[in-house]
Amino acid sequence: MNPLILELPQNLQQQLGLLATQNGLSIQQYILEQLTQLVAYRIHAIPMSEVAQQEKVFHALRQRLGYTATVAEAQEILKQSREPVDPEPGLTVELRQRFEQKMGL
Repeated sequence: MNPLILELPQNLQQQLGLLATQNGLSIQQYILEQLTQLVAYRIHAIPMSEVAQQEKVFHALRQRLGYTATVAEAQEILKQSREPVDPEPGLTVELRQRFEQKMGL
């Protein structure tokens, strides 16, 4: 690993120390864990070929819908065109209904 020297405000260092202790880690381990999680979840490279394909699908859908399509019409077309898949294990009817309610589906 490469060393990195950081100058932290005292209150931030104290907060990090407390969080590290609560998690049974040193400050260095805690900061490294938090940065790793942050970077791992935020960086997700999408191949340009996939981006181009998504753009094609998006533009084709907009053409089919026209610029005046309602949200309900767009949802219906998307429902009809999606591939059916088996639900993930643990996905109950109640969870699905709650999700659909929150998404306005």
